[in-house]
Amino acid sequence: ERPEDQWTTADLVAEFYDLNRDAEHGAPSQVNGKHLTTWVNKMVGEGVTRLALLKAMRMFFADPRLTRDAGIGSPLYSRFIAYYQSVHGIVSRVAETVYEDEDMKAHQEKMLKLLEG
Repeated sequence: ERPEDQWTTADLVAEFYDLNRDAEHGAPSQVNGKHLTTWVNKMVGEGVTRLALLKAMRMFFADPRLTRDAGIGSPLYSRFIAYYQSVHGIVSRVAETVYEDEDMKAHQEKMLKLLEG
């Protein structure tokens, strides 16, 4: 009943349990809550917000490719941690690539001239 931006680590782990239970992967699975809690706290300590972690969890379970064949291989919580080793680049920030070198500027100028002419 608490707003999502005020959720604690325990709330995030409980949400992961619910998402895992609701995922239609067709095989029973267990979640190592202590391992997941440790990882969440580590991410929070590195500056990732709990809201970003919640978004990452929902993104993970929304993609059926990541939850398929849950009974084979590693459990889903391990897959989630492996897939989102660092949530920084996936959820917290928008990745931008800036090319400032001379070769790129020359190439851009060449392409603009070709488009104009």
